[in-house]
Amino acid sequence: MKRFLVGRAAIAGATVFMALTAIFIGFRVLPGDPARYLVPLGRFDPTEMMSQRADLHLGLSLPEQYVHYFGDVLSLRLGTSFEQHTPVAGMLGSALHADVMLLVIATLVTVGLGAFGWLMASRDLPRTVELAITCIVVALGVLSLLWLFLAKGNHLPFSLSPYQLVLPWEEPGWAGRVMAGATWGGAVRPAFIVGAISGACLFLWIRATARSLFADRAAGSMSVTWRRAWGKALRLPWPVLLAALVVFAWLLSFAEPVFPWPGMGQLLADARSKLDYGVVHGTLIIWTLLVPVGFFMVSLLAALLDPSAFALPHQRRNEPLPTVAEADVTAGAD
Repeated sequence: MKRFLVGRAAIAGATVFMALTAIFIGFRVLPGDPARYLVPLGRFDPTEMMSQRADLHLGLSLPEQYVHYFGDVLSLRLGTSFEQHTPVAGMLGSALHADVMLLVIATLVTVGLGAFGWLMASRDLPRTVELAITCIVVALGVLSLLWLFLAKGNHLPFSLSPYQLVLPWEEPGWAGRVMAGATWGGAVRPAFIVGAISGACLFLWIRATARSLFADRAAGSMSVTWRRAWGKALRLPWPVLLAALVVFAWLLSFAEPVFPWPGMGQLLADARSKLDYGVVHGTLIIWTLLVPVGFFMVSLLAALLDPSAFALPHQRRNEPLPTVAEADVTAGAD
């Protein structure tokens, strides 16, 4: 298990390093002054340009800029928003608070649908019932994804837009107002949409994984429990797991401007429309840090759920090690 977790931690660290390096290079290989790209068009101010150049350490050599860049990221010195005239780190902190609310509910919906997939695989249901339930779950995910894209482009075939519909639990004050524009009740709808999409995928994957384990058990292998099924399902190859987490984070950020929800996705959309590239730059950095952290946490959860996957074959079957005498007898018989 230690080797698995150390390897996953190394992959997460390498992902952060390469992504931050790509962002650093991307802002410096563009033609012209890198600081100019962080100042909104039409708002050129020599004082702001000098401040931005100082923040980026452009007076130093490229290797020195690289070292200072990583130091600024680690200390969360992400610059200042030219639109709000506030530190980008503070704006992202408030948005991240709202994203945590969204993430909690979306994860619960996703895990709930995944657990439903395990229950289906562990029960001897009639073929028609199993097929009907699978079609319903898949249709829920597909329709949620379709609704999300149609609402994003304002292409819904009816006049009711997601901005006009206010559900009872989304009223201000429901379950306590946590911050301006963000309540637990308001997080239900965007989180359910995202959770239905990711949950339908997890439902199919958990169901397939559990069925393969039951097939192995029928062939005389180890017993099957929900912990073993979930552990094996979450122990994906690292490129697949990393890509799945990137897509999940993208879905969350894509859904936020639709409802709207005051998270980092909404903040990024507003910053892009107002050409506030300092906020765009800071948001990309925070996402670069958060996705690998989620990657390692999922890997850790998979290892804790199914530690037997890292045991020796005789330990997986709960068999004791053969003694020296037993080994000699076996060798003599052969």
